[in-house]
Amino acid sequence: IASIMNRVRDLKNKYRNEDNITDELNCTKISADTTDNSGTVNQIMMTTNNPEDWLCFLLRLEKKGIPQTDVSLLNRLIGRYSQAVTALPAEKHSQDESYARILVRFAELKALQDPEEARDQFHLARLNCKKFAFVHVAFAQFELSQ
Repeated sequence: IASIMNRVRDLKNKYRNEDNITDELNCTKISADTTDNSGTVNQIMMTTNNPEDWLCFLLRLEKKGIPQTDVSLLNRLIGRYSQAVTALPAEKHSQDESYARILVRFAELKALQDPEEARDQFHLARLNCKKFAFVHVAFAQFELSQ
């Protein structure tokens, strides 16, 4: 137990931000599948299938490049975000911040390809996740950019 406590203390000192520590520890549950990521997706869907694990996986995938300049990455991301939205029922997760972030980021990525589809995704996010201000702010920013 002392060894674990020392490790936790070291991590706190390293990151100095409890949110980062929590995110990092949660992300370590998901394997670093660098191929087509189907193993990771299957692991998420078969075990927890929760928005936090999906978001962690999707954000890791985004770090592999810049979707605004890499069409292949953009298409892969849109496919995975679509898969996450389909796998997570809105009626169960509409009060979850990670779910709301998935919906917003999916809409933002869709905006790079098709603004009308992005608008539909933003409306879906606003309908399902009304209590999160960032959902409405992201939609307003999208509208201003059009």
